[in-house]
Amino acid sequence: MSSPIFVAVFAGNCGACIRFKQDSWENLRNLILNYRKVQLAEINISSIGDALPAEYPKDLNRYVKFYPIFMLIPASTWNLGLQGNTMKNVLIYGATLDNSGKVILLPTMSPNKDSIFEWIRNNTENDAIFRAGFVEQPDVKSAPASAGGGMKKENCKMIPTEGSLCTFKILSKR
Repeated sequence: MSSPIFVAVFAGNCGACIRFKQDSWENLRNLILNYRKVQLAEINISSIGDALPAEYPKDLNRYVKFYPIFMLIPASTWNLGLQGNTMKNVLIYGATLDNSGKVILLPTMSPNKDSIFEWIRNNTENDAIFRAGFVEQPDVKSAPASAGGGMKKENCKMIPTEGSLCTFKILSKR
């Protein structure tokens, strides 16, 4: 899978989810399918707070803090998640992540087919993480330096609007 994945999570006991699915979902789904620049993953769970089904990346569960929730994920991030790795570069409609990874709600309009589709289109066309060639790498932990390779985080500083900037030292037996 090389196209970004648009993920929609709905809970069966969520009034806003039921209303959105009745009023907007079919039209939004058709817009997304006709757009042909993203894959679509519709996830339906029984109750608010239930874990997502096992066929989806387990790490997605940490992002699902409200319902319905809409996420846009680069293909490389999705694939890493399917392999059991931590997923970074997950965009959430109407939310952001603080530096610790906690989901923070943003003031935004209620989701509707037009605002969500515009969000998808704007991000896929303008955000570098969705451009061809972007590949997210697994966390440093998955390639330990003790195995004779990997990377070591050397220096980090906070950049207020973008998160943190780190330099890495390549470790090698050569």
